Amino acid sequence: MLAISAAAIFIRLAETSAVAFWRCTLGAAVLLPPAFVRGDRFPTGRALYVGVASGVALGGHFVFWISSLSFTSVVASVVLVSAQPVFVAVLAYLVFGERITLVSFAGILVALAGTAVIAADKTVGSAALTGNVLVLAGAVTVGVYVLIGRSSRTGGVGVLPYSVVVYAATAASLLPAALIFDAPLWDYSGETRVIDWALR
Repeated sequence: MLAISAAAIFIRLAETSAVAFWRCTLGAAVLLPPAFVRGDRFPTGRALYVGVASGVALGGHFVFWISSLSFTSVVASVVLVSAQPVFVAVLAYLVFGERITLVSFAGILVALAGTAVIAADKTVGSAALTGNVLVLAGAVTVGVYVLIGRSSRTGGVGVLPYSVVVYAATAASLLPAALIFDAPLWDYSGETRVIDWALR
C-alpha cells in the first residue's frame, strides 16, 4: 500500500518517464531465476499469447498514467486511476456477461461520484482535463490487464512464470514509447536513481 500510494509522487519527481520500463525489465529479470528453480509451468500457446496481451495492456496503463502526471495533479491522477475496479466490473459485464448486483451498481455510482468531486476540486483548466482523460485511459487499460490476468490464471500456469511473461511483454511495449518520446533510458542523476529504486 505504501509503495503504490507513493508511486505517483516519485514518478513526478523523477527526470524520466522510462521508470516503468526499468521497473518491469528488472522485475522480469529478478523473478525469472526463482521461477525456474521452483519448476513452475511457463505459459505456452494460447496462454503465452494471453500473457503477452496482458503485458501490453499493462504497458498502456503505464504510458497513459505516467503521461497524465505532466498535466494534472497527483491527487486527481491517483484518485482517477484508483477507479479501475469500476472499469473491471463494467468490462466484465460487457465482455463476459458477468452480472452486476444492485449493491455493486450502487457502489459504482458512489465511487464515480466521489471520484468526480475529488478530481474536479483539484484540477482546473484544459491541461488538467487532458491529464484526467489520460489517467482514465490508464484506468481502463489496467482494468483490461486485470481481466486478462484473471482469465489466464485459471489454466494452471504458475504465478511467477506468468509474471515474468507479463513484465517482459510490458517492458517490450514500453521501450518503443520511451524511444518515441525521447525519454532517457540511462545516465540519470543520483536523485533519479534513488527514486527509481524506491519505485521497485
